[in-house]
Amino acid sequence: MDVKHDPRVMMSLATVYALTQQTKAAYKLAQTALHIYPRKKDAIARMYLEIELLQIYALTDNNDAFEQLRSSIMAQPSLLSRNWLKLDPVWQNISHKADK
Repeated sequence: MDVKHDPRVMMSLATVYALTQQTKAAYKLAQTALHIYPRKKDAIARMYLEIELLQIYALTDNNDAFEQLRSSIMAQPSLLSRNWLKLDPVWQNISHKADK
């Protein structure tokens, strides 16, 4: 796969956009990455992309989108857990949501 069309690279760049407060660019690129890599193509790789998008929502204080995606991810088998949300500093902006 061409690097400029690799969803993993796109999601990493979206994270950089989020860190530099370029929120619209971050969301657009992240959504494009998810569109390129649907769950039916590879559910495990897609899970990693969704967790990265969740991190982008946490970095940009998008609480509503964070909660919606968190619920969706945690409704299925994944690496994400309540303990991870409590312990990892990436989630500190929205860590209280893990207590629900």
